[in-house]
Amino acid sequence: MRTPWRIALDYRWYKDPQAYTYLKKDYNFLSKEYEKNHKIVSSYSHNGKSISTIEDPAMYAASLGYFDTVNKTLAKQIYNDKIIRLYSNDQNTFNPKLPYYEQNWLWFGTAFYNNFLSNF
Repeated sequence: MRTPWRIALDYRWYKDPQAYTYLKKDYNFLSKEYEKNHKIVSSYSHNGKSISTIEDPAMYAASLGYFDTVNKTLAKQIYNDKIIRLYSNDQNTFNPKLPYYEQNWLWFGTAFYNNFLSNF
C-alpha cells in the first residue's frame, strides 16, 4: 500500500522517468478499478484483482500519489469524494472515529495532493 505513494513522491521530487513508468504500468489497475466501480478496495492480489469488498480511507490516501501523478482528474475526484469529506473543520482533524493508522495515511495523502511535502 505504501509503494505507490513513495514512488510518486520520488517522482515529484526527482522527476525520475523510471518512477513515472513504474507507476503508470504497475498501478494502472487502480485507475481501471476506480473508473469501473467508483471505488478502491482495501486489498488486491499481485495481479491487480480485488480480494476485498471493503473501502479503506488509508488505501485512497496511499494511492492518491499514484493518481495525482498519472491521472489528475481522478486524483481530484478521489480527494474530494473519498478523502476531504473525512476532515472536520470544526475539530481541525480527520474524523476521530477513524483509527490512528487511517488518520496518518489521510494526512500523508492530503499533504502529497496539496504539495505540502518539501524535499529538504
